[in-house]
Amino acid sequence: MKILKFLHKIHSLFFYKLVRFVFRLDKVFMENPDMEWVMYKALYAISVIQVIWYFTFLKIMEIIIKKTIPDIFEDQLISNLLIIGVISAFNYFTLIHKKRWFKYDEEFAAYSKTKNRIINIAIPVFYILSAALSFFLIDVCANLHHAGEIVDF
Repeated sequence: MKILKFLHKIHSLFFYKLVRFVFRLDKVFMENPDMEWVMYKALYAISVIQVIWYFTFLKIMEIIIKKTIPDIFEDQLISNLLIIGVISAFNYFTLIHKKRWFKYDEEFAAYSKTKNRIINIAIPVFYILSAALSFFLIDVCANLHHAGEIVDF
């Protein structure tokens, strides 16, 4: 149970940093941005990032098992929209619904400057490495498909 609580805290920290980033960005264009819209923009951003991680994980699995992962439905669009919907609903109910991420708000705001700098550097580096891994896996998977080393089910 401690592990799940710790993972929720990290998930909330990512969301908190995204909310702060979107709030500062909106403040450039508006005098007083609406916090509810800021939270929904951050929710959209974290959902897109997690969808990219999901598809990256699928590519890793294809490379490991050397077979194409079959879709749940015959049409890829339906299964992809279903996954996007599940990820978005998960993020909504674990973060925004009943303002669950607010219980960590004061703790995150009280972090020291050094800890904040480390987190502010670590999060973009993590996202950049995730994007690089995703592009690398797409290239590797395309080369393996072209060579015929990954077969379809």
